[in-house]
Amino acid sequence: MTYALKDFERYRRQERKRQRIIIKAQKDIQDFRNKEYWENELEIFLKGVLFTVAFLGLCCTLGYVFAKLTL
Repeated sequence: MTYALKDFERYRRQERKRQRIIIKAQKDIQDFRNKEYWENELEIFLKGVLFTVAFLGLCCTLGYVFAKLTL
């Protein structure tokens, strides 16, 4: 009897976990279809590119200044 109850509880936990995964996947699919999602992703990407370019520009500028001072 206890084995049957344990098996049933394990089955219920697995089923709940499976349902949560399905619900999350459906929500993700809805997000991909949403225009606002892609606008946010593009904004984050452009901010990252801008930060990278600014950081590399600063590094190159500081390297150039340091080279001018020491050479």
